[in-house]
Amino acid sequence: MFGGKNPEVLVVGAGPVGLFAALSLARLGVRVEIVDRQWRTRAHSYALALHGQSLQMLGELGLAESIVERAYRVNSVGLYDASDRRAEMRISELGGPFPFVAVMPPDQLERVLERALEQCGVKVRWNHEVARLVTRTNRGVSATIHRLQKQSTGYAIAHTEWVVADTAQLEVVAEVHNPPQRSLPEQVLSLLAEGVVLTRAKLRDALAVKNERLGEALESLERAGRLRRTQGGWQRLD
Repeated sequence: MFGGKNPEVLVVGAGPVGLFAALSLARLGVRVEIVDRQWRTRAHSYALALHGQSLQMLGELGLAESIVERAYRVNSVGLYDASDRRAEMRISELGGPFPFVAVMPPDQLERVLERALEQCGVKVRWNHEVARLVTRTNRGVSATIHRLQKQSTGYAIAHTEWVVADTAQLEVVAEVHNPPQRSLPEQVLSLLAEGVVLTRAKLRDALAVKNERLGEALESLERAGRLRRTQGGWQRLD
């Protein structure tokens, strides 16, 4: 059921959070498996709202642009008392690389994340359920995982239920390495991904650093030919 080396991390649940966690780990070189007892991505009817900070995190994985293309942008929110409009929150005035809320069905976000995960060589194990976890005294855990399949029964009224097709024992080793802290220039480049242009003030606010430190990082990146100043702010060149 599971081939190759034992994973360093087992992610249980392939919703937006689980997929994002698995993708972030895979991009850092961590061996990861992700399982979900459902048989496919969900087709929920409710809306999912992604705020600027969430979009910024997705942008670090190179996914913000494709997600924003599928979303409806909310630039302001009105507050009402019955039929009377009492106040308005103007999200567009908050600043940052994504001064809006992106609203979209959650299954679309999940599909974008799942495709990106597959490009890293990690496939979501749909129809798989964690039945038991046993903590090892030396390291890691042992996970018992059932692969489920549908079985239909009945005559006049059909009934479909999940049954266990087979079971696998998965050893999850506790050897996850701590990724190195990103330098300030690397953080600047991450914020300016996908053609985003930001002023020095917006970069300073987003990174929460002193103006002097930010200036040194911008100058070093400019000398290296990785940034340029434009009328609207700083722009990434690679």
